[in-house]
Amino acid sequence: MNIELEDYNPNWPNIYLIEKEKLQDILGRDLMSIHHIGSTAIPNIKAKPIIDILCVVKNIEGIERYHSAKQNLGYEGLGENGISSRRFFLKRNKNTQKRTHHVHIFDQRAQGQIERHLDFRDYLRENPKEARNYEALKEKLALWYPENRDKYTDGKEEFIREIERKGKLYFK
Repeated sequence: MNIELEDYNPNWPNIYLIEKEKLQDILGRDLMSIHHIGSTAIPNIKAKPIIDILCVVKNIEGIERYHSAKQNLGYEGLGENGISSRRFFLKRNKNTQKRTHHVHIFDQRAQGQIERHLDFRDYLRENPKEARNYEALKEKLALWYPENRDKYTDGKEEFIREIERKGKLYFK
């Protein structure tokens, strides 16, 4: 799978809102909050055209009962996928099989995980220069590792941790 970055698409927030409604309908009263995260939630920077959505639920253990409803929306469940107290789902375009959405569902007690995602997004929204630095890093990594998602992701790790640290301080 090639790493493909696209210019910021002003329609990404609308795509999020459409999916948000669908997820709210499925998760109902178990859903405590829902957020657009990731690079598509940061105005004016390039991103992989995948809408990342963070859902906070009352109890992660109850999420399995919604599995068939999420499948009907086209989501594939991947379990924790490397982050404890999270359930990860991805959705693909039916024709191209390219990823279109990632849904990260966290238990309300995973406050540290939830806050780090929101702090990262909010800090870059508030600091356009840092957002541009992030965009430049992603462009460089996409050139270096166009077909290696793991190396692309690993290459962003240090920058992301630094922005999460700054965000945590900034919003306290």
